[in-house]
Amino acid sequence: MKEVQKQIGRLASTDRQVRMSAAHALKELGATRALAPLVQVLGDADTHVRQYAAAILGQLGDSRAVKPLIQALGDEDARVRIHAAYALGQLGDLRAVTRLLQSLNDEARMVRRKAAWALGQLGDASAVEPLFRLLEDADTEVRQYAIDALGELGDPRAFEPLVRFLGHEDSGVRRAAVMAMGKLGDVRAFVHLVRALEDEDWNVRDYAAYALGELGDLRAYEPLVAILRGTDGDFCRAAALALADLDDPRGKRPVNHTSPGLARPVVPGKDSRGAGLRSPPRSRPGAACRRYTADRRT
Repeated sequence: MKEVQKQIGRLASTDRQVRMSAAHALKELGATRALAPLVQVLGDADTHVRQYAAAILGQLGDSRAVKPLIQALGDEDARVRIHAAYALGQLGDLRAVTRLLQSLNDEARMVRRKAAWALGQLGDASAVEPLFRLLEDADTEVRQYAIDALGELGDPRAFEPLVRFLGHEDSGVRRAAVMAMGKLGDVRAFVHLVRALEDEDWNVRDYAAYALGELGDLRAYEPLVAILRGTDGDFCRAAALALADLDDPRGKRPVNHTSPGLARPVVPGKDSRGAGLRSPPRSRPGAACRRYTADRRT
């Protein structure tokens, strides 16, 4: 209790670094009593302190911070708006939807990216149409965030708009599209995802395999097993894990040369900062297939 009070007092320091240090300490203490002082820091004269306060309010997980963070989406500094948008996505409170929809038109591309991400986390269907419009954004990564958010929302209306991005010239956009297809759960995606298994970009191929597993269509068994007989180690791993996700007993032992020991990697998705899709690590050809666990459901 004394330590909390001490750190709250440090928030009034004239030294920027001291104020930021105090905010961090309060986060580590999990001090909900510090919410009001931290909200006041959102009005700090120093931009760095304001953005830091916004980030910490999201990490505290207290819904009382929603309204102040919504106001912070109108901050004059884009960096503060970025952190506020991300914090609102962390809090997951639907009161933020309306203001985040407005932020999809922010002049700063990073704000548009984080607003799209946050809307995907909030899961409100009212974001679908605005995200469709964001698919035409001039910034490639904004389009990727919009695609990923549509996948998170899982609205069937997104299928047709997303299909056309499977052939996009940018491999990052294609990766986002195949993962979104898997999340939508629409069986019409099957033929497109199988085609993506032959994409020129290895990362897109890996993501397509993961997406087929997430889609859950049993027709994926044969093309995925065919991959296991190939030579690309991580492509084999993606296929093996996708087979484990299929509700098909054949997927338990797809090939004879497999052995236990393959740990499931982090499935491609957002990193801890919501920065977008990340790639599975590469390894030596064939290694993943040889280590594939015969029955991953046990």
